[in-house]
Amino acid sequence: MASRILKQGQGGVFQEYCWRPAGQAEPLASAPSHALQQNAGAAERLAELERQMEARLRDAYREGEAAGRDRWRADYESALERLSASVRELAALKPRLRREAERDLVQLSLAIARRILRRELTVDPAAVAGVVRAALDRLAGVEVYRLRLNPADVAPVAEQVRQGVEVVPDPALPRGSAVFETARGKLDASVETQLEEIERGFADRDT
Repeated sequence: MASRILKQGQGGVFQEYCWRPAGQAEPLASAPSHALQQNAGAAERLAELERQMEARLRDAYREGEAAGRDRWRADYESALERLSASVRELAALKPRLRREAERDLVQLSLAIARRILRRELTVDPAAVAGVVRAALDRLAGVEVYRLRLNPADVAPVAEQVRQGVEVVPDPALPRGSAVFETARGKLDASVETQLEEIERGFADRDT
């Protein structure tokens, strides 16, 4: 192979040339192509990763939504149960409140009756005569031996008593009292005793 020697100043720009061993083909411009393949693979992996993340997020959202629905349903059922219990309690409470209201009304009525009767007995001493007459009507046909009264009530009542009945003043008895001693035992026809019987009657009805 012939060669030529160039003197200084001759020729142009020299470019480095890489000599290859004999038989070795010249490589193609593969470096840029390989880089592109690597970039494409990375982009594909990134896209796949994004798809997986989106799928997981959707699953998590659905799970969270389902859990939220379950939690809401549990809270709703719990609140509904509490409401039902309150309604049942109120339903059971209504009759009791009515009974208590009736009982309070009876107590109030009896208290008013006591006050009126006591005032009536104080203002009109003859009022106890009506109590005695009512008791004697109940004792019709029963032998009465004795009638015990408060000393202040003896005079107004004496005329109402049957003949043969002893009227005995008893300071231990309050005004309006009338205790009969009969062949069958004692009968307390006192105003206070009658009011207590009325009160017991209402109490027995409530039980």
